[in-house]
Amino acid sequence: EKYYFLKLDISKYFYRIDHDVLMGILKRKIRDDDMIFLLDKIVNSSETNFGLPPGKSPGEVKRSDRVSEKGMPVGNLSSQMFANLYLNELDQYCKRTLGIHFYVRYMDDVIILHQDKDQLHEWKRIIDTFLKEKLQLDLNEKTCIRPITLGVEFCGYKIWNTHIKLRKSTALKMKRNLKKLQKEYAAGEVTVEEAKQTISSYLGILKHCDSYSLKRTIFGEYGSSEEYEGWFFLQRATTETQ
Repeated sequence: EKYYFLKLDISKYFYRIDHDVLMGILKRKIRDDDMIFLLDKIVNSSETNFGLPPGKSPGEVKRSDRVSEKGMPVGNLSSQMFANLYLNELDQYCKRTLGIHFYVRYMDDVIILHQDKDQLHEWKRIIDTFLKEKLQLDLNEKTCIRPITLGVEFCGYKIWNTHIKLRKSTALKMKRNLKKLQKEYAAGEVTVEEAKQTISSYLGILKHCDSYSLKRTIFGEYGSSEEYEGWFFLQRATTETQ
């Protein structure tokens, strides 16, 4: 049976989280006034202005001009928790109100599956309205409806029912970063342990997809993680002698 997927792409998600909406969600779930006071200080801290005005990209707005009533700094551990909780409102709406069965979300990456493309278009329209009215968010032009035979892009991978591959942009970024890492290591800008940690991290990403060809492209004939590290340091030694 033919299935289609709706991929929801929320515009500038971390930059557009509304502080008043977030505090309203937290107050519904937490009854402790002292905890709410503390969370309000974290959310509305003037030291971490991160929000963007509507229609603006990060590169268009100086850090000094960021708005205070919106946005969550991406690196903060509390921001990850707040951002996940924020879109739980969408989860509950889609599952309980719209009755969507095949729904999956990781942070702001959302995929919905259905056999009827028209149904997906209708859900897209309804969800777009919900996001605008309840969460002060917008869908961007990357939101799309496609047949699953084209592969579903999710969390850096492209997924088919028979196999999983690393997304092309992710693979390209990985190659560039490894070359940069080699140069930094050769220049003494990173330590052995830091280089190993980066390589191990990339190998962990590749472990979750069909990456034999990609590994061959990057690492050649090397097979184990120890051999990959050996490849890296061999390349570094070659770079140093040139």
